[in-house]
Amino acid sequence: MDSFFGSGEDLTMLQMGSRAFIMFIIALFLVRLGGIRILGRKSGVDFVIIIMLGAVLARGIVGASPFLSTVFAGFVMIIVNKILAQVSARLPYLGNMVKGKPAVLYKNGKIQ
Repeated sequence: MDSFFGSGEDLTMLQMGSRAFIMFIIALFLVRLGGIRILGRKSGVDFVIIIMLGAVLARGIVGASPFLSTVFAGFVMIIVNKILAQVSARLPYLGNMVKGKPAVLYKNGKIQ
């Protein structure tokens, strides 16, 4: 297994490619687990999750961090995002703090 995935930062093209393939499948699963909200209406927290998820999972591909540790960190971020979304839906004041309030930029044919 170590020869297929490698360890540390000294990875061959095949090892990095296999890590990238597996991480793609895992990232796809995590995004699906996170729900359509991550890919739908983007708030500040959604952008933070997307950027952090990409950065953390990339470390596992290039060997900068242990593979399973990066997968676990990505899983934790998605779970925290889901919990925060659930709590924000029930507590509007928290939702406004986390997501912000929408601003009308264009109404009735006029820029506001």
